[in-house]
Amino acid sequence: MAGPLRPQSAITVPNATVTPDILQVYSEMATSSTPAGSLKKGEAVIVDFEIKTTENWCSVRLPTQPAKLGFVRCEGLARQPLRFEGARTGSFVHGPVISSQTSRHAAKDLAVTPPPLRSANGYVEIQRQVIHEDVIDINKLASLESAAKSGSPLAMTRAAQGHYAAGNFELSRNSPDQAIEQFQAALNFASKDTNLLLANLLSLAYVHLVRGEYGAALEYLDRGRKIAPNSAAVAQLSGWAYYALDRLPEAVSEWKRSQSIQPSPAVAQALEKIQRDADTESGFREGQTRHFSMHYQGNATPQLATEILRTLEDDFRSLE
Repeated sequence: MAGPLRPQSAITVPNATVTPDILQVYSEMATSSTPAGSLKKGEAVIVDFEIKTTENWCSVRLPTQPAKLGFVRCEGLARQPLRFEGARTGSFVHGPVISSQTSRHAAKDLAVTPPPLRSANGYVEIQRQVIHEDVIDINKLASLESAAKSGSPLAMTRAAQGHYAAGNFELSRNSPDQAIEQFQAALNFASKDTNLLLANLLSLAYVHLVRGEYGAALEYLDRGRKIAPNSAAVAQLSGWAYYALDRLPEAVSEWKRSQSIQPSPAVAQALEKIQRDADTESGFREGQTRHFSMHYQGNATPQLATEILRTLEDDFRSLE
């Protein structure tokens, strides 16, 4: 059996900043564990993954060091969501933007945040068993899968939690392909745990969304909607996908639905932006010839547009 699976790549750009004057770093996710140092206000760190239970803990490291520094309370960090630049380039970087060359709307600056990490009874312990020393223990995953073959709901949930933890770890380590594999594996064991099933569907939709694979994202979101029709996260991510596909009425509908369930400043900003875009585009006019199409502001001189199009057509014919 192979040993622990080491991540193929890692985030090298800080994605969080320390906010209190002094932030204590611990060796484990407990204030009673051995102190591992401290961070000062304004220091930039890399958050590899976050665990949310009764307390929120973040695994952090310094940008200049590959090894984990330790664990801190997440409320002591100012976080920013992942950014993905360009469709299918395979690189998550720091920042609040989703961009794609496939859609004029997806290229506009809008915050796209990942779905919230879902935790349940026993998740933290499973996460510790599967992720340790900054690697994924594939032997432990294999053990969890073997136990799940019994059909026991508890064993299946633990196997799903293991792959879910591995998927979030791979995502934090800038390995979206591996993250997709882990989330898909979790789906095979999460059928008896609705919340865990939804969490993996949302995670898969998010990864496909930031990769510019909007159709695939919507497929997972449709599955999520069937099991959780009142999920704000499903509606919110659906809105991003529709926006990127230039299906603005559907994007607006999903975002309004999301806001009615759980208001979000990011979604409110997106809705305002769509309205501004609509107001701007309503002021555009269009001129078209056989080979060229021109869009221009309504206060521009139509005669000038006509002259430009005529010149372009003349130049084009001279090249034929």
